[in-house]
Amino acid sequence: MKRWDARLILLTAAAVTMALVGGCARKIVDPTFTGLACGAADQRESYMNPIDASRVQVISVDSAFDDAQIAKIQSAIDSWNSQGRATLGHDLFRLQTLAISANSVPTSVEDCGFPGVVGGFSVVKITAAQTWTDLGFSRSNPGVTIRCSSGIEFAEKQVILVNTSNMDAYPQIFENVILHELGHAVGLGHSCDDQNKGKAGFRNCQSLEPTDDYFQAAMYPYIRADSPKENLTANDQERASCALNYRP
Repeated sequence: MKRWDARLILLTAAAVTMALVGGCARKIVDPTFTGLACGAADQRESYMNPIDASRVQVISVDSAFDDAQIAKIQSAIDSWNSQGRATLGHDLFRLQTLAISANSVPTSVEDCGFPGVVGGFSVVKITAAQTWTDLGFSRSNPGVTIRCSSGIEFAEKQVILVNTSNMDAYPQIFENVILHELGHAVGLGHSCDDQNKGKAGFRNCQSLEPTDDYFQAAMYPYIRADSPKENLTANDQERASCALNYRP
């Protein structure tokens, strides 16, 4: 039986400042992915199993998203595709809009039984608060990325779940959330660590000034509703280059 290392990234909303908090990772197999010996030394543990970037990943976007939301998803995809062309010479993602089956949604944060393959994943709209909490997420979380992998291999399954109901008051953060989540889909963790406080190979968020590029990054673990980020920074780009060139 296949055994998975299920990786979960939680985005947690808190009042006006939308806080993206690095969630939990369940360790199921050894050796698990431990980072990349690439880029800045204080970022080498800030990665998850990357995607297989040699192929264009097909993103199946839930047709339940409205036209404006799909346009913002495409805009975030365009940002990552620009990075893919700069790093590898080709796009990373191709969007298709589909009616997403309920079977595509994991039953819990530890469920890797949902459909998924290397080379594609879904972005699913969740509108019912009860569905969200039944999955084990806080009502304040605007989105999560669930990723499944084995050992040091590429990510083999993943799905992005977007809780649009708690963004009604802050529609301006939608593209920021998608841009950030697609970074997780590529294989990037947050740009700094706000949980382990000083972990080797992963910069402590509390040591950052607002002018620091790790702070400015789209992958920084906090979003402000009054200053959403819709572009990749040098930090995002450098780490993406490392992840996209990864080969197990």
